[in-house]
Amino acid sequence: MLLPESRFAGWSCRIGLAVVLSAGLLASACQFRPLYGTAPAERSIAADLSTVDISRSGGRLVQLIRNRLISTMSPPGKVGVPRYRLELDPVEKTSSVFVRSNTEVDRLSYKLSVKYSLYDVGGRRIVHTGGTFSIVSYDRVDSEFANVRAYKDAREKAAVTVADDIRKDIASKLTTL
Repeated sequence: MLLPESRFAGWSCRIGLAVVLSAGLLASACQFRPLYGTAPAERSIAADLSTVDISRSGGRLVQLIRNRLISTMSPPGKVGVPRYRLELDPVEKTSSVFVRSNTEVDRLSYKLSVKYSLYDVGGRRIVHTGGTFSIVSYDRVDSEFANVRAYKDAREKAAVTVADDIRKDIASKLTTL
């Protein structure tokens, strides 16, 4: 004699199998493409990133951002033919975070904001625009050399953070172009 729940055991197994199979079919119909993955018939995002030429105009700050972008977007020795040009517009600001009662600043905050535009080299049209920022705090001490070094370190850290954000945003945009 069969117990009542055993009659339905076969059906629940079949329903579960049907759900799993239909989920697999739905997932295979999806146009999912890993950001840094490659497929034999498709171009890779890494190859697309290497076709972005980063503008050289600007001072030391643009150079810091540009160097980081080049090192993360182009494999060493493999620069693609430029299809896009990236122009950067950085703005930096330093402000006091903590001030002692005798008006001596102990803690400073360095903020780097960058607006950027990605142009199509051939058509000179804007393909993508964006913006990002980074805030880095640092201490002020009695040594002037230490203060200059702390400012430079904060500036370099902010440049790395901003460059990484820009690279991720551009990589995301290039998947849709």
